[in-house]
Amino acid sequence: MLGLNAVVPSIAHAGFTPEELAAFEITEMRATVTTALPEEKVIEVIDPHGHKEILTVGIDLTPLKLQPGDNVELSILDGLVVE
Repeated sequence: MLGLNAVVPSIAHAGFTPEELAAFEITEMRATVTTALPEEKVIEVIDPHGHKEILTVGIDLTPLKLQPGDNVELSILDGLVVE
């Protein structure tokens, strides 16, 4: 699961409080969107080192209108399970 801050006109957060996130390791990452599938809540990104990642996100992507080439800042949460 991943929280997403997009470096586009609107900023998005997955909506978790710092207390809820305290038990999880968070990896920060800057990347460029290569594919965005809003209905599936999936994005494919490539980081500055050329590594591709396919990520399922925990927010509605539709309002962000992500397009290939958009730069994003990601907070990847290790071990987060949402019921």
